Amino acid sequence: MKNFKNAKWREKVAKVAGTIREREIRFARLQFIDINGILKSLSVRTKDIESIFENGQPFDGSSITGYRPIEESDLVAYPDPSAFSIIPWRPKEKSTCRFICDIYTPENRRFEGDPRFVLERVMEKCSRAGFVFKCAPELEFFLVKEQANLMPTPIDLGGYFDLHPGDLTEEIRRDIADTAEAFGIEIQLAHHETALGQNEIDFKYDEALTTADRAATMKMVTKAVAARNGYVATYMPKPFPNVNGQVCMFTRACGQVTVLRTYSMRTTKGQGTCPRQLFTSSAAS
Repeated sequence: MKNFKNAKWREKVAKVAGTIREREIRFARLQFIDINGILKSLSVRTKDIESIFENGQPFDGSSITGYRPIEESDLVAYPDPSAFSIIPWRPKEKSTCRFICDIYTPENRRFEGDPRFVLERVMEKCSRAGFVFKCAPELEFFLVKEQANLMPTPIDLGGYFDLHPGDLTEEIRRDIADTAEAFGIEIQLAHHETALGQNEIDFKYDEALTTADRAATMKMVTKAVAARNGYVATYMPKPFPNVNGQVCMFTRACGQVTVLRTYSMRTTKGQGTCPRQLFTSSAAS
């Protein structure tokens, strides 16, 4: 597990706090995931950020899916300084940063229902066995437009890899990719998918926890960029009948220091699996 509040952690905290003061950032969003993978967020004043790093931010966990009942609802969010980003779409005079948080109990123990902690425990088992695990998702989503008293409809008539002059989705995909890179996410591929209004954006593989944080961030970025353009982005598996739905194609690789073993979970639309090597050098390098 992470060595919480060690010298390296304190160095990161000091660096982040300095950036917040230098950039005159007044608010921070503390984010975490519920058991269904839905991003949750609460905003705090950054004048208290050193205290929040040290003591955490208490909150009521009883209304978070998969967390705690009302009788023992108190939980504490500790921001991870390595998951700090400045939100790029906020104007300078209203600049805001965000942290992904680890969830603790009031007894200062990791909360077992925190999906981030669940993944960390699995990664720890993998590490003890001498392996490093890396993975990458292929995120598909629909861009739709809302209409008064009508069901939302796809924003275009494109198909797989289609590109038309003045294509709306091409510009939005580029905007999403540029915004994602402001969060430190390296985009590798973006294209129109099979169904109307359906798109895919892929980012570079990394260790599992980093990839999970980036996947949650990508969903936030995609929905924010779509909203700024007057549309809605949805990752629902099947928002429309009689057309292709969405899957999260997932490639993973597990390797030792000297032996690389590559596996694939790239489940395609009725095509079984397709192996793909993610990294060719030592998996622990």
